[in-house]
Amino acid sequence: MSWLPIICQNTTEPPPSWEDLGGLSGELPECPYHGLSAFGEKDADFFFGREKFIADLVEAVNSKPLVPVVGASGSGKSSVVFAGLIPRLRSVRNVGIVSFRPGKNPFDAMAIALSKYCKSLVQGQTKASGETASRLAELEFEVNLRHDEKVLCYFLENIINSSGYQRLVLVADQFEELYTLAAQEERYSFLNVLLLAVKSIPGLTLVLTLRADFLGIVLDYQPMGKALQNTLHCY
Repeated sequence: MSWLPIICQNTTEPPPSWEDLGGLSGELPECPYHGLSAFGEKDADFFFGREKFIADLVEAVNSKPLVPVVGASGSGKSSVVFAGLIPRLRSVRNVGIVSFRPGKNPFDAMAIALSKYCKSLVQGQTKASGETASRLAELEFEVNLRHDEKVLCYFLENIINSSGYQRLVLVADQFEELYTLAAQEERYSFLNVLLLAVKSIPGLTLVLTLRADFLGIVLDYQPMGKALQNTLHCY
């Protein structure tokens, strides 16, 4: 004879709580998993398993003007830069970090990323204040960037000299947007501005994240291909 197991509840007693059964009580801890979303700098405490790669990136940033992080779509390039590399850089030295995504208007994206340094450009030239003054500064800076390749060099050098940064790190995330969204003339003009800054400023490092399937297109532009020689970090 066999008996089916039967679970009986004493109806005179209150049912057990979640805590009684061993569950967590109080406020639940933050979930460390982001699904398909990238990890950011605030998620550094939850980012594990890439210590050797991050250490290699730190060494590269401290010694090279251009550090491309190349990998397949969704492989975690942005996460390793923002949750791994950047927190590590901040923890060991006085480093300035400026990040942006090129989008369809890379000069505007650059101006917005540098906006906290732009306000001095319009001080004394307008009665505007607050957000209006900031946007005027961004627009003026964007116009100057477009019309003179040396403007970015002068501006970044001034940031380094006035801030006391040991190094200024410019992060161009999802660099393939320059090829998928920006017009060709805009793309090459922006590349020339970036490359001039990378070549001319000793305390500057450009870190870019790039999908591997766009690497060939990037290398097709000879000045960029030459700059990327022996610098690739595949993720």
